[in-house]
Amino acid sequence: MQEMGRGAKILTGMLITLIVFTGIYETVFHTVPDGLVLRVWYQKIVFVLIMVWQIFLVVLTVWISAKVFGAVESKAARYIGRFGVWISSIFLVLFLGLVWIIKLFGMDVEYGNDNGTITVAHADFWEETEYSLWEKESFLYRRYLRQSAGRNDINPDQTMKQFLKEKYPQQYDNQDNRQTKPAEGYASAPEEAVAPVDSQYTANKQNDGLVAIYKVLSDAKIDSENEYRFETSFSSHGEPQAVVYEDGQVVRFLRYDRVSGNGSCYLYVYYESVKKEDGSYSPTDARILDMYAYVVDTGQVVLSGKKAWSDLGNEEYREVTGE
Repeated sequence: MQEMGRGAKILTGMLITLIVFTGIYETVFHTVPDGLVLRVWYQKIVFVLIMVWQIFLVVLTVWISAKVFGAVESKAARYIGRFGVWISSIFLVLFLGLVWIIKLFGMDVEYGNDNGTITVAHADFWEETEYSLWEKESFLYRRYLRQSAGRNDINPDQTMKQFLKEKYPQQYDNQDNRQTKPAEGYASAPEEAVAPVDSQYTANKQNDGLVAIYKVLSDAKIDSENEYRFETSFSSHGEPQAVVYEDGQVVRFLRYDRVSGNGSCYLYVYYESVKKEDGSYSPTDARILDMYAYVVDTGQVVLSGKKAWSDLGNEEYREVTGE
């Protein structure tokens, strides 16, 4: 009985320690300050936690099988109990292994640069690797600067618009002309009202688009007005986004996508994600409700009617975006 007591105490201590460390990890993971993203090294801690949980489950199963059911006098009950414990343990270990694999394939790669910036590489099975440039906010967080052309594109002084103009010149050759030649039916902003083209200006305009579309959605009053709110953040790729509606079943959020083909609009995607039983939701499982164009010069919001990436959109959307 004394040995069993020590074993139980050791396992209880291991369980409490695991719960505490997992709780700390999840708390930090879900309380990231606005505008920041966790460094990749911290995100990788989840792999260690999963493996430790798997080891603990195996040790716990062995102990229960030997100490708990080993003391059962009935042979049938002993074997049935051991079988049930091992089946449950194997299922949990395999499930955690599947989570481990899913997170591994979705994990970004982070490179530290000599000038203090960070280059992040993101790759999916069906897409080529995308690079982005970040500044190191602390040992725990990074802040988005702009897209990057690759490992050697690390100039933090280059703005997002300068990068896009350099990488996609065919879309930006007429950048200066667009201020005096707006799309038909839309008046251009006065020249003196045009802010300098820099990263902060771009970020402000992207946020203006989120706010303008949110106003259109909330004014429509499709659902209960009390369920609408506006909470901004950044996606794992650094795109600005905002939760605009939430009830007990679903979460709807806007996410910045890209610059339009003619360079005059910012394009946004409106998603809906179904909540799980614990109230959480996954943006990767979200469906597209619609797509919007925000005309930068005028503040006009144009609904596309697109519910899939392959849809063309309505005539007004194609006109203002040049697509």
